[in-house]
Amino acid sequence: KMEPPTILSVKPISGIKKMMQIKWEWHDSLFSSSNFKYMLRFRTINSTHWVEVDFQSDDLVYNLTGLQAFTEYIIAMRCMVKGSYFWSDWSQEKMGLTEEEVPDGLDLWRVLRPAEVDGRRPVQLLWKKARGAPVLEKTFGYILSYFPENNTNLTQIINTTTQQCELYLGGETYWVSVTSYNSLGNSPAATLRIPAVNETPFQCIEAMQAYFAQDLLVVEWQSSAPMVNTWMVEWFPDLDSEPSDISWESVSQARNWTIPQDKLKPFHLYNISVYPLIQDLVGEPYSIQVYAKECAPWRGPITKAENIGVNTVTITWEEIPKSERRGFISSYTIFYQAEGGKEFCKYAHDQVEETQLLR
Repeated sequence: KMEPPTILSVKPISGIKKMMQIKWEWHDSLFSSSNFKYMLRFRTINSTHWVEVDFQSDDLVYNLTGLQAFTEYIIAMRCMVKGSYFWSDWSQEKMGLTEEEVPDGLDLWRVLRPAEVDGRRPVQLLWKKARGAPVLEKTFGYILSYFPENNTNLTQIINTTTQQCELYLGGETYWVSVTSYNSLGNSPAATLRIPAVNETPFQCIEAMQAYFAQDLLVVEWQSSAPMVNTWMVEWFPDLDSEPSDISWESVSQARNWTIPQDKLKPFHLYNISVYPLIQDLVGEPYSIQVYAKECAPWRGPITKAENIGVNTVTITWEEIPKSERRGFISSYTIFYQAEGGKEFCKYAHDQVEETQLLR
């Protein structure tokens, strides 16, 4: 059995993007390089999936193309004499890094807030690396521009190093674009239309349900508009305090979305909304609430006795704070008894916050 080749170097070639050149040597002097067939396998450093390539080479050099920019790859090789049926063992692995290039495009989303007393409309813009962007991609900052749809002369430009920005816009339609940049240039712009305050969004989602399948939360929805094939899913914990950080993800060519159950905090109530998208238009969302995991409430509600009569009394209570419910409240059980007497209980629906007891 032949000895495997020894990989000498895995390096990019200056000015050629998404390619690395592999150089090697072999240890069998009985054959020239033209007598060998080679197999190369490669994977990104954060993946376990190998891709294999068969080739022949007379000069012990191979250019591996079609790679991601600015990404670390693990390379290994083996060889075989032509006409043989036996490959050598795999060589020792060697790591290489492709050349950097301008950043990939961004995914861009918005959260519309109610208009303030002075008429200004808060709009929170959120952006992140597009799915599939190189893990090591360097970004120095972001350039955000926005303007009213009917007046590009009023364009405003903001430079920032964060991945969100709060704007205060007027009531008309606006256009927003965001680009990222590094030492090599700017990414393609991600654009978004902010509708006018009085614009009525289209509706097409008729129903939605959520359920757990193995370790995944699955959200499915039905739509009355077959031409809608793109959706934005938005989710965040529903807290008693100010809204928490919003997560969001686009879905294409499907009417379902999944997330690993362990990506959601147990015993926290989540709001999940799905927005239909047609070109630049964002439709009316459909929303549901879910718990990734439920258990008994942290405590019961604080009760108060009112309207105390000869034979009756009204018991009232307030809802348990969301942070202490740890699941959907389905009903209340009120236990009561006369001093030294028999204990009784009465059930109340989850929507009721008072009940009358017989004394």
